[in-house]
Amino acid sequence: MDALKSWPCKTLLVAGTFLLAAAVVGCGPGTERAAPAMTMEEACLPVRPKEDPRIARVRRALKKPIDVSFKNTPLLTAIQILSEKSGVAVIPDPILNEDGDRIPLPILDLSVRGVAAEELLNLILTDGLNYTLCADGVKIRTDEQMTADLVVAVYPAVDLKRLWNVPPGLGLCWELFDVLKCHVNSMLDPCVAAWSDEGGAGTMDYFGGALIIVQTPHGQQRIASLLATLRAALAVEGLGQPVGPPESGATERVRRYLAKGVDVDFDETPLPTVLELLRASFDDLNIVVDQELQFMGLDLSIARITLHRKGVSVDEILNLALGFELGYRVAPGYVFISTRDRLMQNLPVVMYPVRQLLAWPRPSRKEAGSGQETGSSTPTGTESGFCEDGSWQGVFGELSGVQISAEQELESDGLSLVEILERTINPRTNVRAAAWTDEGGPATIDYYGGVLIVTQTPEGHERIAELLALLREGLARVDRQLKE
Repeated sequence: MDALKSWPCKTLLVAGTFLLAAAVVGCGPGTERAAPAMTMEEACLPVRPKEDPRIARVRRALKKPIDVSFKNTPLLTAIQILSEKSGVAVIPDPILNEDGDRIPLPILDLSVRGVAAEELLNLILTDGLNYTLCADGVKIRTDEQMTADLVVAVYPAVDLKRLWNVPPGLGLCWELFDVLKCHVNSMLDPCVAAWSDEGGAGTMDYFGGALIIVQTPHGQQRIASLLATLRAALAVEGLGQPVGPPESGATERVRRYLAKGVDVDFDETPLPTVLELLRASFDDLNIVVDQELQFMGLDLSIARITLHRKGVSVDEILNLALGFELGYRVAPGYVFISTRDRLMQNLPVVMYPVRQLLAWPRPSRKEAGSGQETGSSTPTGTESGFCEDGSWQGVFGELSGVQISAEQELESDGLSLVEILERTINPRTNVRAAAWTDEGGPATIDYYGGVLIVTQTPEGHERIAELLALLREGLARVDRQLKE
């Protein structure tokens, strides 16, 4: 026992203890710690510089719901009040302290309950102003300053290749480039930097299965959301439900209020009074009028509403009261009233899986009444699918003697479906739908790998979903006709 008390023995005993512990936890000499398995969801996440923990704290604080009540309140005073209530320092750009000639500053009349601070910032900042997060809090900046603040992010994208063979590298990236540039650009959002081929500083490159993108933080957020939604849509087999960004609980709560029925008795009542009475009907219904209307010279009190009904929904009342020039959209925690033209900004993106619809059986040209069969590459049966020579019988694509692959035919049919939707759903057929880009409007539509990617108004999206459902039912009846 005395020998064990000598320092060499003590040293050996301690070393042995450490080696035994290391072996137990798998960290001993010659043992490699196995890397945790990465899920597909984790593998698809964008790779960005690590965020400052102080900025993360600011981001969380801005999601806190607060109550504010502004009455004839200057913007700078409202910013100070918002800073005190949210506990986040809001730092105005020095340009806001000037005489306001460059950027008109509004006088706010706004009262809301339980709305996140970040949403309130979006509400009180006029066109030309936005905000960015920093370690010290929130900085109010001009749109020009926002587009000069660029960051880089890498997006693993090899999983987004289509289900058919494409040329290596460029076959994937050019199509993704087109999709991203169509739905994320400075025309749709002033806080997105213009792309380099448009004379801007935003860039997009492809390398080894990844997209390398230089954009504003706001642009990177839109790109990440778009790619995540596209993955969800591509994962749906056949003709699935439309896939869009998930709605917040605050937005869903507002939709429930809009569906509730109330009794109204308006007789030449001014529109602001109508809105105030609707607010008073529910404890947590926030109705906000766009502050930009004051710069447009619009006086809502001129509009007079006469309506005597019982049990009518708030949604229907708003539609009747706002008429054709004004409209509303549902936002997290509130209803936003503005002109229909301004409501066409920052439209939602929704994706529609249509692969099953494009591959639906259809009649041959002879059965469809063409009077003659086509060449050898045209299928002789009535089912969609591969022909003997490798061509494909689709739904919308024109058949010809040219031999094409199955996915090339689906591509052609997908583009034809795009044209049908553009002709069927537009402001001429529905006043609440946005005009498409080829008509000078903000709405966009693309086809990618069995998915329609659409930027439209909420009402426009409803019409698209309705038309696709009707088309599916119609093609099902055609199928039954062919089998009789």
